[in-house]
Amino acid sequence: LAYDRLWERVDQMGHLVDEANPPSAAARCAADAVVRDPKVEPLLYLERDLTDDELRTVRRRVDSVTDECGL
Repeated sequence: LAYDRLWERVDQMGHLVDEANPPSAAARCAADAVVRDPKVEPLLYLERDLTDDELRTVRRRVDSVTDECGL
């Protein structure tokens, strides 16, 4: 479980940064918040595609943490 969470954190950071924008404290903050969210975390490890409602849940959380973390 710890390995999965770490891998997902890295994956989430990959969506927030690129070569022109290296990882920052804000990107680390957002990635950490997404993988720690009890409503979102289980959705990150499903062996199937997310439903529309599940995808909206993830997107809402990502949007909120990017604001909270200053991205």
